[in-house]
Order: sequence, then structure tokens, then C-alpha cells
Amino acid sequence: MEKLYELVNKKLKNLEEIKSEGVELYNTIEGYHNQIHITPDVKDKLLELYRKGINQTFKEEMIALSICKDIDELSELIIKKENSSQAKIKRLKKRDAKSAGLEDEIKNQKKPKENIIKKWKTVVVKMPKELDEEENWILAKIICFHDKVREYEVEDIDKVKNEKHGKQFMVSMKNVIELPGQGGHLQEFPRSHRVIALYPNTTCFYKASIIIPPSKQNIRTQYYLLSFDNDNDAVRHVDAQYVLDAPNELK
Repeated sequence: MEKLYELVNKKLKNLEEIKSEGVELYNTIEGYHNQIHITPDVKDKLLELYRKGINQTFKEEMIALSICKDIDELSELIIKKENSSQAKIKRLKKRDAKSAGLEDEIKNQKKPKENIIKKWKTVVVKMPKELDEEENWILAKIICFHDKVREYEVEDIDKVKNEKHGKQFMVSMKNVIELPGQGGHLQEFPRSHRVIALYPNTTCFYKASIIIPPSKQNIRTQYYLLSFDNDNDAVRHVDAQYVLDAPNELK
């Protein structure tokens, strides 16, 4: 393409030279015409100059046509190069997109799958401070999970007076504990282990210590004997399903 470009420039320069010669030839012919007496020698000279002018015009036309042809060819080469560049860019973008997709796939494979709790599952949640100054843990049901903010929308099990539903609010993932499945295997905590447990006849969970786990009692049972904090050392029976390992902040 560079050689063709140089050739076009060379032909354009040649065309300019021919045009300059043509101007000189025209001026010479004009000079002979201005003579008062045109002798036979002058006539012969003019005839020679006319022939030379016609020949020069033909050369000028041929060079101009050749230049046009070269410019068309040069234009095609430029378009092909641009198309090739665009195609290359598209291939690179496609490759980059594919690589990015593979990277995302690898990241997703490495990233452990989150156990998002299903809708209407009963859970234990820590109340937000703006709703409960003491930030107690209560029974609630999952309404939905908001992925963008990484929070659950939940509903208090304890219904609001004269309402069909309990209070609804948002709570962080870290402040939600899923209850063990009924009838399934439940982790058993040993004596003196710190837990949070459902206080009898309420929907609230409070700190407590295990006195006797189910397997250590004289009868077959699913209940713990435990003692809640600030409960005058009273011994309470609580279903194992509602006895959970105390969060680190409460131990």
C-alpha cells in the first residue's frame, strides 16, 4: 500500500510538470499568432506546436486516468485494512469476553454457594436496634431475600394486636439463624454449654446454660433442662428444636 501511495504521488508530480509544459506551449502558440505576418515557416512551426499540444493533452489524460485508477485501488486497500482491523478488534473483544466469562465461572466455582433460607421458613433473628433497644432474638418467618443489600425481609411470629400479620422488618444475614429441621438429627449440647433458647410461652430467645441434655435424662425426651440468665435459677424445660448454640457475642 505504501508503494502504491508513492506511485500516485509520483504520477501527480508528473501531471503537474505536463501541465506546466502545456502552459508554456500555449504561450508559445499565442506568440506566433500575434505576429503580423505569418510566413510559411511560422505556419509549419504552428502545425508542429499544435501536434505537440494534442500529444501532451493525450498524455495528461492518460496520466490522470492512471492516477484515478491507482486512487481507487488505494481506497480499496484502505477499506480492507480498516475492515481487517475492525474484525480483529471484534475477535479480541469476543476473546476477552470469553475469558472474562471463564474467569467469572471459575470465581463462581471457587465461591462457596450461599445457603439462602427459603420463603416462610421459621428462623431466629436479632431485632434491629431501632426496633428493640436490647436487640433481643425472636422467632420470625422469612418473607424474601434481597440480594442487592444482602438482607432478609422477615415477619415477627408474634402478631400485632388486631392485625393478621406480625411486624415486618429487614435484618442482616449474619443475624439470622435457621431452626433445625423437625424430626431430623439435632446437635446435642453438653452440660454448662452456653445457648440461646426459647423462653416458655414467649417468642423470644434468651441466654441460658444447659443443666441436663436430652440424652442424659432418665426418660426418653426431646427436651433440655436449662437455666436462663436472670431467672432466679429456675429450671425450665425447652424443646431441643428451640435450643441453639449461642452466638459469639452472647457467650
